[in-house]
Amino acid sequence: MKRVGVTVLSIVTIAALVCGCNVSQPSDSLNTGEPQASKVQLRFLQNKLEAKEIFNELITAFEKQHPNIEITQINDREAEQLLTSMVAKNDAPDLVAIGATDTFVTLANTAVFSDFSGDPSVKNIMPTYIDTVRALSSSGQINGIPYSANVNGILYNKALFRQFGLQIPKTWPELISLAESIREKKQTPFTSHLKKHGRLWCLLMQ
Repeated sequence: MKRVGVTVLSIVTIAALVCGCNVSQPSDSLNTGEPQASKVQLRFLQNKLEAKEIFNELITAFEKQHPNIEITQINDREAEQLLTSMVAKNDAPDLVAIGATDTFVTLANTAVFSDFSGDPSVKNIMPTYIDTVRALSSSGQINGIPYSANVNGILYNKALFRQFGLQIPKTWPELISLAESIREKKQTPFTSHLKKHGRLWCLLMQ
């Protein structure tokens, strides 16, 4: 199966870039009959419609520095569904920019993505982000290079915290422990109005 490059946005929300490439076959010139130099043809799939022009600018700048490479951007709001379909047809794109979602985890665990464990660029990224990406793969591989991170906030109900004598957690283990203690009090620890979209951008303690 063809391995591809991916961008991952994860939990902390991380994005990563992985690559493989297809080389187009040389074609004969219609004017001279002489063969033209072959170019490396890469397809880049990403799901941020608002980032399309920015990526086009980056692609143009890259192609000027590497005239033997041509990149075609595939920009689709339903990029994850499209990616899954392309992989199923053994026609995966060469580069992918997506979030570290269930789709990424599923594909990472089917060895679709390249392993960047030995890539020197990994040394330039905070270990915490690399560990996050590594944890998403059952094989412990680094299947994406993080290039951005978002912070997700948690809102809490002050009245209920006072009522139950709860302290604001400062670490992840403390948050999990707090949630368990709230559940023991027959209360719902977390709710999210964005859960249906597959991300818990905002967690509300009721």
